[in-house]
Amino acid sequence: MFIWIKSWLKTGLRINLFDVLFLHYFHTIRRQLQGRRENITKDAMMKIHSSTGIVLAIGTPICSNCRKHLSSGKPDEHLEVSVPSEEIPVEPLSEETVTDGESQTESESMCFETGDSQYSEASVCMMDKLQRLNSYLATSDVSPVKEKLIPLLSSTDKTKQRCVSKALQCMSAICETICPGEGDSLKDLLFKSVFSAHKPEKSSTLDETALILKDTYNTAETWTLRRQILSVLSRNYSFDEIREMIPDLTKYRFYAAKQHSDEVGCGLPVSRERLTRNKIDIAELEHFIDFIISSDVVKDLPFGMKTMKLTSGEIVNVPNLIRSLAPSSLVNQYIQFCDSENVGHLGRSTMYKILNDCAASVRRCVEGLDYYVAEGGKAFQDLETIIEKLCASSEKKKELKSKLLNGKRYIKSDFKVHIQNENAVPDHCQMFALSDSEKCFSQSCNTQHKHSCEQCIDLADFLAEISTLTQNGTWDNKDSIVFQVENAVEAIKDWKSHAMRARNQEGAKQDLLKNLNENQALITCDWAMKFLPRKFREGQSDWFAKRGINWHISVTLYKQGEELKTITHVHIFSSQISQDGSVTASVLCDVVHDLTKQVPNIQEVNFFSDNAGCYKNTMMMVALRAELGDKLKTYNFSEAQDGKGPCDRRASHIKACVRRYINEGHDVTSAEEMKQAIDVKQKGSFRVRVVDIVTNLDAEKSQIKPITGITQLHNFSFDVNGITVWKAYGIGEGKRISWDNIGTTEQRTNLLVKVDWTIAAPQLLEEEVMTQEEELIEPNPKKQKKNSIHQPYDCPKDGCTRAFKTQCALEQHIIVGNCDYHNEKTTQDKAKSMYGQKVNSLFHGTRVQLDCNFNDCRTSESVKGWALKGKKKRTVLVNLK
Repeated sequence: MFIWIKSWLKTGLRINLFDVLFLHYFHTIRRQLQGRRENITKDAMMKIHSSTGIVLAIGTPICSNCRKHLSSGKPDEHLEVSVPSEEIPVEPLSEETVTDGESQTESESMCFETGDSQYSEASVCMMDKLQRLNSYLATSDVSPVKEKLIPLLSSTDKTKQRCVSKALQCMSAICETICPGEGDSLKDLLFKSVFSAHKPEKSSTLDETALILKDTYNTAETWTLRRQILSVLSRNYSFDEIREMIPDLTKYRFYAAKQHSDEVGCGLPVSRERLTRNKIDIAELEHFIDFIISSDVVKDLPFGMKTMKLTSGEIVNVPNLIRSLAPSSLVNQYIQFCDSENVGHLGRSTMYKILNDCAASVRRCVEGLDYYVAEGGKAFQDLETIIEKLCASSEKKKELKSKLLNGKRYIKSDFKVHIQNENAVPDHCQMFALSDSEKCFSQSCNTQHKHSCEQCIDLADFLAEISTLTQNGTWDNKDSIVFQVENAVEAIKDWKSHAMRARNQEGAKQDLLKNLNENQALITCDWAMKFLPRKFREGQSDWFAKRGINWHISVTLYKQGEELKTITHVHIFSSQISQDGSVTASVLCDVVHDLTKQVPNIQEVNFFSDNAGCYKNTMMMVALRAELGDKLKTYNFSEAQDGKGPCDRRASHIKACVRRYINEGHDVTSAEEMKQAIDVKQKGSFRVRVVDIVTNLDAEKSQIKPITGITQLHNFSFDVNGITVWKAYGIGEGKRISWDNIGTTEQRTNLLVKVDWTIAAPQLLEEEVMTQEEELIEPNPKKQKKNSIHQPYDCPKDGCTRAFKTQCALEQHIIVGNCDYHNEKTTQDKAKSMYGQKVNSLFHGTRVQLDCNFNDCRTSESVKGWALKGKKKRTVLVNLK
């Protein structure tokens, strides 16, 4: 029942009393929330009653607009009354009050327009609810809820997050009110019930399909088919649900099926490519094995063995080899080498498998082992073992190991690069390190040794620290540990001295090559390891008690015009001989005689060899002088186990030729057969001669006086009056020894020729190895294959920065031996150097030169002549019981 009030507005529309009351009620609640209250007084109540006939209680809230109209004395023009709904008197609606022309839509609209707002009954009810909710929240110590004017879906993410947070606070308060002290438990149960109620139910069709797939899975015989079936089930079911149907299902198989569904497809089989396998060519396999065991690819350690187990169960013991190249670089270089030589090669995957399985693919030790490096490396391993046994903290052990590793890396690579003829650091100066107390073997340095190398000092401090810790430590067998540490420290110092001597002696060979003219030749000689006779099909009885074949290699370098050429002489002995000084002198003299026939303009020869006793002895020097006369100019000895690169290179080529010859079905059991194998495969590269020894029994007894301390001498210069000797190349004036103080001797050994020289033309060494600028440049570059990777060939010597484009160029570089030593900086060092140069270029007046390797604050403890070779101390171990 509605009561209509005839009160005309400016628009001429009639208003509904309930809308008026609701509007006033809304304004009242809003003012209460804002802390403002306006109530009806007695006078206002009388005016409203006289105008409308409605009696309102005194104190009823009233809006400011109605209050103004009441106070102006014109309440009929615009009247708004705000009363509670329960206090509004209701009278029946009279039909006469509704005119016929009034629209029914107008009577049902029940709307009321003010200046800029529209309100409804729902809005008033919402405000009432919000007020009561805030009253409840205030009792629960929860902040009130503010009025929401914008719809939730149209709000920002921050507003949505704030509404969610407020809803969770309200829910927590309600749950705490329902279950005091257990509000969190009630809230968890509420969330679980809500989630389970909204969880989608699987249709019966899927259940039937799952049961069919389950039966198919159980009857499947292969895991491949089962994985396809699981890939279908895993799309719609979880692991726990599938495990209820298949109890023995594991998580691995479940997730493997999901991965199959993502990568291959749901229920699809895996497509397999057909792989064809070809039989491996034995010649290609052997060619690859020869390449990966060449001296520029692997480095051999004289200690430690590695075992390889064959499929038959046989155990093969091989030396522990270390490759100087990564597998990918090694394979790329080999493919490039085969392409340049037009030789077939194995597939990439096959080569990678061979490199993985054959970590050490030879059954013999590699010749030319450097025992100083071996003993030094073993010394570092011994010190690392002792550090593990020290009674120290883990941080201290870690620090000592770091110093140990840095010291080993420094001696092995960077130290050889730092060495110079004259240097302000005594550890890097050749003149200071190799000058003896004798004046003839000493030379003063023009540079004052005021600097010190931080890396050398760190190594010395580490060795002193580890010695002190060992002396002060508590050990079960202290004497043994101290002795082991002392030997390790001494071996490391010997390794450092060996590197200094080796670098200095390399200078002798490089100076000879630099000053070489058309009348001179440089001959490098070495006894190769004995060749064991082999047969294509060898019985067990023939394998035992073999006696090796002696053979000697001499590589000659000489100039013809501006070109550098080489000739290789090989002497193979048909019987067992003693490799002494007399036989060696006969071989060298035979090489010189044949060389002068091949190149008549050669008038002077210079020899270069290692320190073997058959080369470095007084009788050898006297015999060469007596046989060659003025042709013999100098004889330089390399440091131990160093400087024989040309001979080792030629020996590896010859042995590879012989092995290929044997694999073709031939036997090599004698010197003649070995020469035949070399002649067939070497294509005129070597002059080979089969000889035997004839001893002159009528020769007079030698009256030679040995040269004092000849084992400490490395350089010999010959002239008519005598010999000038040096302990180190270029250090001092040398010591003069006349022929009268040495004596003479008659050659007691002569060579008997069994098979004469093989005709071989001299080989031309390309200029590609002579200049640094032309190393990686070819005049007519070959067309590269598509997707080919160019991998340069690096020099195998530590510290040498030269790289070559072809295998042939690398081999010729090793024969010549003109290495270029430079310190390769790391990326951090390059960045620091570049940064320093650019900063110094900005501030010319305040340039400061910085060097992280040198230190002016500390002085080196090295004494003059610290790198000279000395006699090792003999240690006698006594077992006291």
